[in-house]
Amino acid sequence: MSPGKDFKVIQATDGTAMFFSIGTDDIMYVAREIQSSSTGWKRIDLSSGLSSNFKGASVKAKSFNVSQNVQSMAFDLSLIVTVAESDYLFLSFGNSSNPSSWSNIQWRIVPFDGTDRTGPSTLTIDAVHLANLPNPRFPNGTQTCFVDIYQKPPASNPMKLLDRYYVSLKEAPFWRKHTLPIDLSAGSISCCLGRRENDRIGGIYTFGKIESKQQLIYAPAYNEYDTGIPPRPARLVLPAGSTGVASAMNNSGKSNLFLSCNEGIYVFPPNGQGDEATGNLIVPSTIAANAVDLEALSCGGTTGVFGVNPAGQLFYTHCPAGSELKPESWSPAVALIGDINRYAFFINAKSGNHDLFAHSKGQDIIQLTQNPITTEWVQRRILLPGTDVNHVVSFNSFITKYQYSKSPGNLDRETNVSVTATSPVGVYINDAYYVLKPDLAASVKPDTSGTLTIVQPSETSSAVPYTISVKGTDESTFHDPAAKTRLKFQDLKTVKDLDSATCKNTDGSTSPLIPHGTSDDDKKALLDAFKQFSDAAKDLPKDGTRAKVAAAAKIPSNDAFGFGETTIKLSVGDFFRTIGSAVWERIKAVTIKVINGIVNVVTKIGDAVYHAVLDCVSAVANAVEWVFNKVKVFVKDMIKWVGFIFNWSDIVRTHKVLKNVLFKYAKHSVSQISNVETSVSSGLDDLDDKLREWSGLPDRGGKLGDRAESGKDEKAGYNNPQAGWVGDQTSANLSSSDLEAQKKPAPEGWWAVLEELKSFVEHEGDTVSQTIKDIRTKIIEPYGSLTAVEVVQRLVGVIGSLAVQSAKHIVVLVLRIIRILADKVLDGLDEPIKIPVISALYKRIAGEELTILDLVCLIAAAPATIIYKAITNQTPFPDNQSTQALIEASDYSSIQQLFSGKDAETAARLKSFCVVAEFAGMSGSWFLTLLSKFKLPFVLANKPDEIPGFVFKVTVPIRLLTLLPTIALGCIPEAAGGPGWETTMYMTMASIAFFKTVLDASEIGDKDIYLKVSPYVDYAISAIWIVPAVARLVKDSRRESGYIVLGRAIATDFALMLGPIVWNVADPEVRLIALAVTDGLYLVSAGLGVAAGTMLLRE
Repeated sequence: MSPGKDFKVIQATDGTAMFFSIGTDDIMYVAREIQSSSTGWKRIDLSSGLSSNFKGASVKAKSFNVSQNVQSMAFDLSLIVTVAESDYLFLSFGNSSNPSSWSNIQWRIVPFDGTDRTGPSTLTIDAVHLANLPNPRFPNGTQTCFVDIYQKPPASNPMKLLDRYYVSLKEAPFWRKHTLPIDLSAGSISCCLGRRENDRIGGIYTFGKIESKQQLIYAPAYNEYDTGIPPRPARLVLPAGSTGVASAMNNSGKSNLFLSCNEGIYVFPPNGQGDEATGNLIVPSTIAANAVDLEALSCGGTTGVFGVNPAGQLFYTHCPAGSELKPESWSPAVALIGDINRYAFFINAKSGNHDLFAHSKGQDIIQLTQNPITTEWVQRRILLPGTDVNHVVSFNSFITKYQYSKSPGNLDRETNVSVTATSPVGVYINDAYYVLKPDLAASVKPDTSGTLTIVQPSETSSAVPYTISVKGTDESTFHDPAAKTRLKFQDLKTVKDLDSATCKNTDGSTSPLIPHGTSDDDKKALLDAFKQFSDAAKDLPKDGTRAKVAAAAKIPSNDAFGFGETTIKLSVGDFFRTIGSAVWERIKAVTIKVINGIVNVVTKIGDAVYHAVLDCVSAVANAVEWVFNKVKVFVKDMIKWVGFIFNWSDIVRTHKVLKNVLFKYAKHSVSQISNVETSVSSGLDDLDDKLREWSGLPDRGGKLGDRAESGKDEKAGYNNPQAGWVGDQTSANLSSSDLEAQKKPAPEGWWAVLEELKSFVEHEGDTVSQTIKDIRTKIIEPYGSLTAVEVVQRLVGVIGSLAVQSAKHIVVLVLRIIRILADKVLDGLDEPIKIPVISALYKRIAGEELTILDLVCLIAAAPATIIYKAITNQTPFPDNQSTQALIEASDYSSIQQLFSGKDAETAARLKSFCVVAEFAGMSGSWFLTLLSKFKLPFVLANKPDEIPGFVFKVTVPIRLLTLLPTIALGCIPEAAGGPGWETTMYMTMASIAFFKTVLDASEIGDKDIYLKVSPYVDYAISAIWIVPAVARLVKDSRRESGYIVLGRAIATDFALMLGPIVWNVADPEVRLIALAVTDGLYLVSAGLGVAAGTMLLRE
């Protein structure tokens, strides 16, 4: 979120933020943190609708104010709008901050009706001062409102003199002159509201140059005893160098008044604000001295004061509520952010921690939330839903994936998963934002692939741990996202380890972690610090909470750790904000000291000595980062070393190879349609003999479920968060793309063939349904516990020649339809697509606009490259002439020729391509499960014709990905005598499968009939395809990878063969189960794809 012109913040009853602002478009907005939303924030327009009060004239929001009652949490709003150069006042009192009604804000226009003078023809309002004062008689509090207006228009008012009015809506006149024996001038005063001890009404503090003299005056809203007499003001005595004031209501609705001056922070208590009263110095501090923009609040058992000092630093200090007069109760003033422009904050009513929103020069607004458990300050941006696909925000994060299905039969989308965190943290779970807390769980469900993906944004090397539980079971998992990061730090034990540590850059280059020129003494000091930190972390709570430090272990307040001075004790969160905001040259010394097993870190900044106890894991992580900073190694460098950086140059090369191979294969398939028809017509002769050959297949063992699980390995499988990142982003943003199908007229001959296909399907429907039922009960449900050969043996008893011959007839009819559409098959592959995040990313890494085929190839290239490199430590397609030849090959025959050589280099290149093809096929199968979330509502409603067009459009190239292993097969040089029947038929069915997918996305004619028979076509293609797939393994069963490849192919075929149940069965529950089983089979196929590729590398 950009800073706009102004902003303020309050809290909702659930502790989340309500952010009010005026944008550069002169509109007032309110944005609130929203659970289970896309970005975590929702923003609504509060001011544009007010134009109805002015016959539709343009309304510009000029300024606003907001005040919240900290007891009832109700809030009041004021808004000044400008219409035709005149200002108008709108008020909204007693609003609820409950999340269910937060946006129901009703405005009331309050026209000027003061009786002391004739209302100005053009009203110019300088400011509105607002307070909602607690009142036991009124749940929503008592509204107090003052308005300062120019006595004359600014052009004729060089002194900028103001009149002040007390505005009350109880009775007319609403505007009542607030008379003071002083002149007020715009730009020379600052004000806040409050209520003194023993006063029944509120009033206003006015500070600044008043009649050329600096003064601080309090005046009640009116004279309680005689409203016809001006209220009696009280002049408070200012300490030297006073610069800013702020007030905060205590539990009884009385106000403490805080003031910054030369010495630091003073307070005037509620009973010490009479005429000529003097304040009390409570926070002597150079950091808090002479501050401006002072703000204060008492809430949640804490009183906090924020301000901006002359150096432009935003600082804060706090104490327990009720202890404002005790200097020893106040925390030392701590600088949080530099170069501050504006800020707003609240104190959480439940936990008492601070939530800060700040705008530094040249930056967007950031949110800094103090962790109530660890005291650490966590920084994040405020992200609103985007309005342009090119608007992208990047951030570092910890990504965690959990898979909740192990086999095709138990993928349960209704699994309720509860996620809590050991301390408050904002995360994205399956693309939706949640705030997690120890006592506030996010109740979520796995996505259609059975996966829970948790993204925790973090600008440091630490993270908040989670507890993930499956509701209704005893299954519970504790996970610390940063655990692996800490393990990597433990690898740094010697100077040689430091010297060999390298950072990986996005272009594939590397750089040393420790800068050249770092002395050996500094390196040894680093290692000594790491050891102490590592030893300290071993005894700290693993859940991230703070250790309970025994009284005997606490540091004496006068122990200066050898600095010769008394130290200033800070919470660990404040300590690292202090040293983070300090200029390095002012940090004179650092000491790490272990006392009674507790690690203390101490530093001297200028003349002040600070120390903190490292009593939690995140504190240790902050300490590690800080000592790294001392040798000029910053967080961005640590992320490159500890975390994962995409090497986009390698990924783009893989992407370009895949794109060219797929497109040239597609063109080749179109040109071979007539040959495909001939192959199908003659290819299934003597089927019974071919089926009998399966009985001699030797069994290599290895349950398919176990092999599929090995393909999900977190390091080198599709469950690797980085490997699936592009696919996850695509799934999250696909519905926001500009991709939609367009209706086209049916060509000549289309309807006749389609009707013939429909008639045959209806005639054979019972036979097909029985075959599918047998496959599901005898093979699919126990699939994970079977070996590939056991699957084949059961297939013999299910798929007989009659079933395949029926399937053959369906395929022949489909080929007639395909022939009609031959010239349109490739239309959609190069269609441009704009999709949030991915389009902007692709433009940056590839320098081109994104097309559908680019999108799908990128989805495959990222995991294929990452997994390949994780296993081999090499890129699959190096930046050389051979790779460039694959990228530039003019047709599929040229690609085959590039793999036809007998030399070792060509063989290695072909092997790499076959491995990448398996990994890419995995991506296709996995992404098909993600597409199910778009199909699910239409499966339940049995309305396939209403599935969004972008689903079919993307499915075409996605299915091409699943065919890549078959396409790679076509590149393997054949032995003398040419390819056998099984290979020819296998390749033929691949082409038909591709054509069928194109038909699904064609949008030609009325698709009602086609979509009803389409699932039977998928069934037919898959039923036939299984035959040559098994026959190939029967012919050559020497390689173990062949068994895994067969398991992967059959899993995909079975997924497609369930189509008639998914779309044509009357019972919606049966359809839903069938879709879940389909997705489970695709996941098995994906896992076996990785396992097959890995096995190929080892053979």
